[in-house]
Amino acid sequence: MAGAAGVARLHDYLRGAPDAEPSPELLPAFEHFARVRWWLHTDARRDQNVLSFDAQDALAEQSDDGGPAEWMRRHYRHARAIYRAATRELETVEAQTSGLFASFRDWRSRLGNADIGVRRERAHFREPRLLEADPDLALRLFEFVARHGIPPSLDAARRIEAQLGALEAYFGGSRPSWPALTRMFTLPHAALALRSMHETGALCAFFPELKSIECQVIRDFYHRYTVDEHTMVAIERLLKPQDPYAGLLAEAGQLGALVFATLFHDSGKGDPDNGHVDGSVRLAEAAMTRLGTSAADRETVHFLIAKHLVLSATMQSRDVFDPQTIQDVAAQMQTVERLKALTLLTYADISAVNPTAMTAWRAEQLWQLYLAVYNELTRSLETDRIESAPALPPERAAFLEGFPTRYLRTHTEAEIAGHEALEAKARARGAAVEVRKVESAWQLTLAATDHPGLFASAAGTLSGFGLNILRAEAFGNRRGMVLDTFTFADPLRNLELNPTEVDRLRSTAERVLTGRLDVKTLLRNRPKPAPPSSKSGIPGQVSFNSDASRTATLIEIVAQDRPGLLYDLTSAISSHGANIEVVLIDTEAHKAIDVFYVTANGKKLTPETQSALAESLREAAG
Repeated sequence: MAGAAGVARLHDYLRGAPDAEPSPELLPAFEHFARVRWWLHTDARRDQNVLSFDAQDALAEQSDDGGPAEWMRRHYRHARAIYRAATRELETVEAQTSGLFASFRDWRSRLGNADIGVRRERAHFREPRLLEADPDLALRLFEFVARHGIPPSLDAARRIEAQLGALEAYFGGSRPSWPALTRMFTLPHAALALRSMHETGALCAFFPELKSIECQVIRDFYHRYTVDEHTMVAIERLLKPQDPYAGLLAEAGQLGALVFATLFHDSGKGDPDNGHVDGSVRLAEAAMTRLGTSAADRETVHFLIAKHLVLSATMQSRDVFDPQTIQDVAAQMQTVERLKALTLLTYADISAVNPTAMTAWRAEQLWQLYLAVYNELTRSLETDRIESAPALPPERAAFLEGFPTRYLRTHTEAEIAGHEALEAKARARGAAVEVRKVESAWQLTLAATDHPGLFASAAGTLSGFGLNILRAEAFGNRRGMVLDTFTFADPLRNLELNPTEVDRLRSTAERVLTGRLDVKTLLRNRPKPAPPSSKSGIPGQVSFNSDASRTATLIEIVAQDRPGLLYDLTSAISSHGANIEVVLIDTEAHKAIDVFYVTANGKKLTPETQSALAESLREAAG
């Protein structure tokens, strides 16, 4: 709610300035924010300016806007009006100044052409009156912005805004503008051009299909931006990705189609009742028909939008090293070119959910998934090399006997040697644990004599230390030893800042695994966090899938995240005599999404076991 205070200060400034009256375009925004601030202060009985979800609900009930989401949409529109007015005021003040620096900047004026000039680092129309007769002049302005990275001037923006109706009438009809648009999308500063189109309103004039997502709010604790802003951020992330995705962008073909698909990938969220993916495809198809899109680009755009959730859903709910998973994804991709484009779109989409959504861990998981599917599509000989390995030393063979072949695919020779040594220690003393920092997270590897509840005990130990488990896998060999690996995040950096905590975690885990310490004592003093609002509770959901893997039954659980949740879930699974092979953990704000690959006696779960286990898991997740 800092915006409310900003409006008040701006309004006071305008009223106090000599011969100045409040800008008429700001009066509705001022009244809105003043009303909101008054309510917040009255409700809290103090200077409280936080617009919580509960406050949004209460304020929406007092209006006729059709619910909290629509009320927030109006709120953001007022905030946008303030931002644009303040930006214009700053530019006007800057334009009135002069000096050596301003003169120095004018050297870029030579970048201008017959239609567009440059003055004070801003692009302007040389003949503004031509815009009325030649709407394509607006498109040429934004192409100039995309080519040179120089935003439109205040005057150019105002003239475009004054012609929005005419621009929509012109570009909203059937017109072969696809070549010009895709040319703009492939220029160095395409993201700035699209941002400029969005800020002037020209984006919805060129693409009326995007009006329904303008300032649209997704009311949860995970999405930080409105849908239109999410789209702009996604395009910015797409065109300036971090390594190794930057190299992938350089290899991607049909860049114009990829940018267009990103622009439209969430356009269907304006009609949530009919499914946003199908809705986005329909809107993109309508726009491409109008623009005269080539058949190849049209097919690519359709594929990218229709499949834009496939890779992220796979990361969240499937083992990315499972051959069945890789084959299923590869079958949907069909070509390497499509895989590359969809990987980039997925990277951009996740990165634009909120500023911290694309963690180093998620970026690494997406890249590993890309590599695995790429190898499948190019018929890599990686698997054949593993199967044709020379005879192993007897001790190594005994260590590996009983492990699934995926273990060899997912671990290096050095890691396998380290695991073998860890297992030798465990056979001598019952359990052995190693904790180390990996590139994007931390990793705890344990070897121990197999017994019921072992996996749950290890998960509980990590939870007791306030650590967030990202992924886990479990292997068991024929001589009754278990090798479990947990990849986890240390959100408070306790292990990094206090090296002795690494040794304490290792020692504690070994004591728990050998029965010398009850893991419940570690969890007992961890308070259950309160949800951030009274209406944010997430009911537990449990589903089973015996078709997604050749060897295991998948159990997907969605629940309110809390300390010890994974311990409770894995304890329930163990209590029914089931073995956990792989665990995938993901969180979206306060929602936990956990997927378990589970077997019983080396086989998939029977329907009877699933039914009994479902009840226990719902109780644990509730």
